[in-house]
Amino acid sequence: MTYAGKQETQSRFDQILEELRRDHEEQSRKWDVQSRRWEKK
Repeated sequence: MTYAGKQETQSRFDQILEELRRDHEEQSRKWDVQSRRWEKK
């Protein structure tokens, strides 16, 4: 059995973190929009 090298593993880890960061930003924007809608009511 062979394992991914350190560089490959780090690259995958960085990619996953970047995806999580983007998802978090998108969710934050959605919450901001929803909050503004609630404030208008």
